[in-house]
Amino acid sequence: MDFAERAILVGLFSMIFSSCSLLERKEYDFAVQQVNEKEIVVDFTKINPGSWDTLLVLKQYIQAEQVGMGYLDSEFLASHAGTDNYVVIGFLEQENLEGYTLASGPAYFSQVFSEQDSVSVKKIPRSAAIFSFIKQEDGVYRLIK
Repeated sequence: MDFAERAILVGLFSMIFSSCSLLERKEYDFAVQQVNEKEIVVDFTKINPGSWDTLLVLKQYIQAEQVGMGYLDSEFLASHAGTDNYVVIGFLEQENLEGYTLASGPAYFSQVFSEQDSVSVKKIPRSAAIFSFIKQEDGVYRLIK
């Protein structure tokens, strides 16, 4: 077997094993906790109580090359971000994608990004992964923390 054939085999095995790791990505159910008539809380430590250290929030319609992770993880997350229905949020453990959730109500989490932000991905430490929203007079929830 020559070098080119070995390289092709190694590439094939790498793709197969990488693809299998995508099957291990768990989708967690998104949940909003109603505090009172005007306030809701989204606590990602309750959505995924498992082991993770960073929350990865993606803008809607992000391209895979903007995600900044390995090719397969980037493609996987970007493929879910192409909708108006939700915002994709990944759970990272030491920079590895361990799971994700699809946050309904995109207006909530699009507020994590300011209009001046040139980035399409925000990394938030687990300690700051609890968000509070207050319902304004116009009926729209605004991020307060």
